[in-house]
Amino acid sequence: MFDFMCINNKLAGFLFLSTLSPCLLAADMDDFLDMSLEQLVNVDVFTASKKLEKADTAPSTIYVVTEEEISRNGYYTLEDVLENIPGVSTINSGFFLFGGQRGFLGNFSQTLILIDGREMQNLLAAETFISNQFSTHNIKQVEVINGPGSVLYGANAYVGVINIITKQGDKEFNDVEISLDAGTQDTNAYSAVFAKSYGDLRIAGSVRVASSDNWDFSEFVNDTQNFSEGFPVIVQNGNNALSPGEGYRNTGKAIPLSFRIDFKEFYFGFESYNLQSGKGLENVALDYNAQEDVREFENQYIGWDHDLTETTHINLEYQHYREKLWGTNYSYDQSIFDDLVANGRDPNAPLTDEEIHEDFVLYYSQENSSGSERHRFNAQIDTMIANDWSLIAGYTFDQLDVLGVAISRDDPVPAFDETVSFDNALRRPFYKTDKHSLYAQLKKSFFDNVLHMTLGGRVDDQEIYGAINTFRGGLVFQATESTNYKLLYGQAFREPNIFEQGANNDPDKPFNDDLKPATIDTYELAVNHRIHRSLKAQLVFFHSVATDLLKPASTVDFVNSGEKIVSEGLESQIFYKYKSFSGDLSYTYTNPEDVVINGETIKSLNISDHRLSLGLNYDVLKAVRLNARVNYFSDLQAEHGNPDIEEVIDISSATQLDLTLSTRHFNYEGLKLSFMLTVKNALNEEQYLPNVRNGGPMQFLQPGRQIISRLSFMF
Repeated sequence: MFDFMCINNKLAGFLFLSTLSPCLLAADMDDFLDMSLEQLVNVDVFTASKKLEKADTAPSTIYVVTEEEISRNGYYTLEDVLENIPGVSTINSGFFLFGGQRGFLGNFSQTLILIDGREMQNLLAAETFISNQFSTHNIKQVEVINGPGSVLYGANAYVGVINIITKQGDKEFNDVEISLDAGTQDTNAYSAVFAKSYGDLRIAGSVRVASSDNWDFSEFVNDTQNFSEGFPVIVQNGNNALSPGEGYRNTGKAIPLSFRIDFKEFYFGFESYNLQSGKGLENVALDYNAQEDVREFENQYIGWDHDLTETTHINLEYQHYREKLWGTNYSYDQSIFDDLVANGRDPNAPLTDEEIHEDFVLYYSQENSSGSERHRFNAQIDTMIANDWSLIAGYTFDQLDVLGVAISRDDPVPAFDETVSFDNALRRPFYKTDKHSLYAQLKKSFFDNVLHMTLGGRVDDQEIYGAINTFRGGLVFQATESTNYKLLYGQAFREPNIFEQGANNDPDKPFNDDLKPATIDTYELAVNHRIHRSLKAQLVFFHSVATDLLKPASTVDFVNSGEKIVSEGLESQIFYKYKSFSGDLSYTYTNPEDVVINGETIKSLNISDHRLSLGLNYDVLKAVRLNARVNYFSDLQAEHGNPDIEEVIDISSATQLDLTLSTRHFNYEGLKLSFMLTVKNALNEEQYLPNVRNGGPMQFLQPGRQIISRLSFMF
């Protein structure tokens, strides 16, 4: 048990001393001002090669956000981190994150998300499903790869990988850290991260309870021109978002839990979350207050790490995933309305609350099921060959057993039939598949570490669509002590999910066996250059060619695109540090292939050609920092989000400013205290972003000004 009286006394003493001498309190801190720029930005990364290496020489385009940068920039969620990464596009739908990488946009299903190297993709549709469950309270570092990652990580690392490195996973973390968040929109969160070692035994974990009303989109969902254009008048006048006493309610709650025990070479742990939310702006709804979505997700794992020799390490790990989801929609259905009119309803009368909740409600649920499951076993060896070739090789068995979703108009918890049958849309045979994978990667340095070569390959043999081969290669040339060049090539693939395979199809055509995985080839040229001891830059040119992209042929049928889709562009990032000033400047130019819509050729559809992100830090004292973050998005042309309207819309450019005041850990009698306060979108800029999933709304309005704070103390 913790001695809270002692903590309160220490806090009182700390607050008294802080008014007298901030410099005294900072005396025991790491001296950030004396750290070189190289120490700050050339950190060790894991994701590029499944082993630690310097980011500058890693065989990938990789962007790293450290715990220090999270604090300085006022990042509270993973979304905050991603929206400032070059080449990454984020779209806040008020439900979960839309967007993607390098011009390939959707629901992030073409990006693989990991926590400490383990997949956290949802099972139903292989989506990252980034919402409030991924907070920064337990993040030591975020590593984002732009570019293919299938050779090491398999399916769905199509255009990138997001790897969250946790604090509790860091063997050097041996503390208890408690955080309290509070902000506008009635945002509150209580978090704890802990780790303790007892000889060969280490116990670590994290818990968080977070809730928020989220942004109030009442006026926007009643804007028939900018939100629900093209829907029948009876829909546009039928929602209750502006009704007295009702308002727009989109309350969300997230409870992520994680735990791990290490004993000598053995370990056991789990990552899980319970996520409850409204449906945000995803669809045009008749009731924005009663819609809900609930998701339960868990990954349990057990493993063995063993050093066979000084240069050979083996890892065996088994993972078991389980997932359930359920929710309620209130969406308009023209056929239901036509039936009501046929039975005598006045076609011009507004929809009543009774009609909305009895005739247009749609329940979807897996509550009465055993849930979707995934069994995964991985064996990997990390060794040296002939003393100078580094080899990582592994075998993975992966069994995915996905359930459909029961749907009902009248039963909030519909019955679930788990009988395996082609006639049963909830449990068709092809929902359960096995896959065997072999992968290997070789690395070698030549000419006294001037040239670093990487070669890797993988074969994934899936029982439905057969074998898929992927390859990667890379050369890193250390031209001078301050300059290196990267020449990279990689392949990746994305598997069809059960909806694309035919989960919604007519029983007479239960399985689309013509579908095959989408593939991509990416070529990259990168330059890393330390211009000055206070200035360092990275410049990346990329060219991607996607083949067999999965696209809808109708509302329920999907096909492989017969065209090759090209996306290319430039990503750049500059870090600077001079005395009390530091920060970064990122610029992204994305140029996807032209698209013809309604006879009109559109350049860079759904993408801002130019994206600028500027971070400026000023150390007021050694322990007190100010940060200003500016994001600029150039104007763009987008598909109309209503699939019934084949039209291109114009979205204006936008500039957003975030301001953060933060402190580093004050140390007083063993208690370390830190604080950050952020004003997001401080100028309350109105910004629209495209509805890249074409789910009904014309476009998405982004949240306005928000304020949030975090108080953390460690002991």
